[in-house]
Amino acid sequence: MLAEHSKSKKIFDNGFQISKNAVLASKIYGKENVINATLGIFYNDSEEMHTLDIVNNEYKNLPDKDLFNYSSSINGEELFIDAVKQYIFGKNHIKTLENNFCEVIATPGGSGAIYNTFKNYINPSEVVLLPDYMWSSYKLMSKEVGGGHQTYSLFNKKGRFDLINFRNSVMELAKIQKNLVVVLNNPCHNPTGYTLSSYEIKSFMNILKEACTLCNIILINDIAYMDFNNKKNDLSMFYQDLPNNLLLVITFSMSKSFCCYGLRIGAQIAISSSKDTIDNFTDASLYTCRSVWSNIPKGGMTLFSNIVLNKKNINNFYWNKVI
Repeated sequence: MLAEHSKSKKIFDNGFQISKNAVLASKIYGKENVINATLGIFYNDSEEMHTLDIVNNEYKNLPDKDLFNYSSSINGEELFIDAVKQYIFGKNHIKTLENNFCEVIATPGGSGAIYNTFKNYINPSEVVLLPDYMWSSYKLMSKEVGGGHQTYSLFNKKGRFDLINFRNSVMELAKIQKNLVVVLNNPCHNPTGYTLSSYEIKSFMNILKEACTLCNIILINDIAYMDFNNKKNDLSMFYQDLPNNLLLVITFSMSKSFCCYGLRIGAQIAISSSKDTIDNFTDASLYTCRSVWSNIPKGGMTLFSNIVLNKKNINNFYWNKVI
């Protein structure tokens, strides 16, 4: 009875299965004999999920109207959108983003932001370009929206980002596709932890700008692990002097930084030098949001904005994370 396009669907998720096996092994052999390093969740030394006091207290004290009500709009609460911009680009985000147009769409985690982008920018039979070391769900999402995938080599023989292979991979696809969606996971790439240097980012972007003479480029930078970087995050090199047909989509998630994985709060942040490109992005993204998940939990968005936009709360949040 399945539709034709669904008959081949079958998933075996190694991460969740291995996690179950690790939990079972702990019961059989004892916790002291099993190291469970499976899912991307922060555990303490007692193998219990670690949470942040400021996040717990703020969430548990939210009024019912914020916890259980619908969001006021499909693209997310206004305060949440402002908080996302401040958290990622700083309080001076208007100046930081000058000469570009920016739009934020609230999504169920970073996963929703990535899916939304794949859905609206991968044409039938086109492939997305992924790193050869990756979060496997990228491949599933690409297939789900009718696309395929190819990979670029993440590292060269010296253990640095393989710019030569990346350029060859980009140019090969740019010659035959109308749109080329490229995925980067930076900073703190999952699963290797690698972060591009300033030189590598500049070279990476120059390659994409060169490819813009052949096709439209959509760069997804998945920043799920941005707060695990030991240096100050500066994304400005990704959106300097963008060609009209290069769209940058930053996919953000509360899950890792705020230790609240199940709330499913994320954002899709689009940056372009073209207002038409951003307007089209907004129209298509909101349509997909409404047709797939409608809107995301208001409580999680309120939690995020209450922490980020409150000086005392955000200071406590950063303090919680370092002790």
